Amino acid sequence: MPFSSNQQEIAPTSITWVCKIAIQSLAQQESTVQNDLVHHQSGEVALNGAQANYQTLVAQGNRVQQERLTFRQHAAAQVQGYTVTDAAFMVFQNEDLERYTTLFNLAAEYAYMAANAYDYENRPAWNARGPFILNQIISSSALGVIQNGVPQISGTDTGDPGLANALAEMDADWQVLKGGWLYNPDGYGTIVSLRSETTVSCRFRGDTQWQQLLEQNLMPDCWPIQM
Repeated sequence: MPFSSNQQEIAPTSITWVCKIAIQSLAQQESTVQNDLVHHQSGEVALNGAQANYQTLVAQGNRVQQERLTFRQHAAAQVQGYTVTDAAFMVFQNEDLERYTTLFNLAAEYAYMAANAYDYENRPAWNARGPFILNQIISSSALGVIQNGVPQISGTDTGDPGLANALAEMDADWQVLKGGWLYNPDGYGTIVSLRSETTVSCRFRGDTQWQQLLEQNLMPDCWPIQM
């Protein structure tokens, strides 16, 4: 059936209209796709940023762990060094305490023997002080005050005055007695004197001969002496 001229004009127009509608639909779809693409790109940027932040945090965590590991290693080395130093200190301290105790006991023994000899030689004039000084030496657990090698009186009645106080009191007492020292004078001979009875010549020749005699009979070791 042949088409009229009007029908032939309408057909292209209809096709054009359909194409326009299809093109508009495709344009809308393309716009939607573009919007989705923008959202996807924004999401990708956010994802990349999150991954970068994650990697940064991981690197920070690794750095913190490494720093802690280094700190623990250094701390362990220091603690080990302190342990060795403390052990050595304890060993040396024990040795020093043992040496101090040995030397203190030796000093106390010599001080006790000196007090006994002084008490023996000066008993009539020193009778009241002798037992007190001896008991002070026996009960003492400290050296006391010593200045330039000279024992000093502590000047206090509290605490332990030490061996130096006893020796200083004997020296102070001797400074008073030495001017009239008569070597245990007793007309009946009931009290003896080590100095006067050892040798008569020393009694009249003064202190020099007596000191020489004492030096000749000096014992290098007093430990064997039985008190």
